Amino acid sequence: MATLVKLLLPDLFAGHYDSLLYLDCDLTIHADVSQLFRLDIGACPVAAQRRGMLFFNGVLDGRFASLSPVWNMMPPRRWMTAFSQIIEPGIVHYAGFDKPWKRFGHDKPLFKSGLRPAR
Repeated sequence: MATLVKLLLPDLFAGHYDSLLYLDCDLTIHADVSQLFRLDIGACPVAAQRRGMLFFNGVLDGRFASLSPVWNMMPPRRWMTAFSQIIEPGIVHYAGFDKPWKRFGHDKPLFKSGLRPAR
C-alpha cells in the first residue's frame, strides 16, 4: 500500500510545484539531480529508468518517458567491474537485500579476517 502512495503525489502537490522528484530510500546520489527537472518528458506523466517491469506499469500503461540507466544504476558487482569503470552513475540504487549501510550481508563477513567467536 505504501508503495502506491507515490501515485497520489501529483494530486496532493498540484498547483504548488511544476515537477516532483520521487526517490526510493535505498539509494545514494552521485550527481546533480537538478538535471532531471530539465528533461522534456512530453505528455508522459512520469519519467523512469526502464528496467524490467515498473510496479505501477498497469496504471501508466506504458506512458512514461525512459530515463538513462545512469539515474538508476545497480551497485557495481565483481562481474561488471569493467562496465562500472566506463559509466559514472548519477544514482546508485541498492535494490535487494544488501545495502552498504547494513552491517552483515553478501560479501560482508560476520567476523573480521582471522577473528572467530570464542569457544
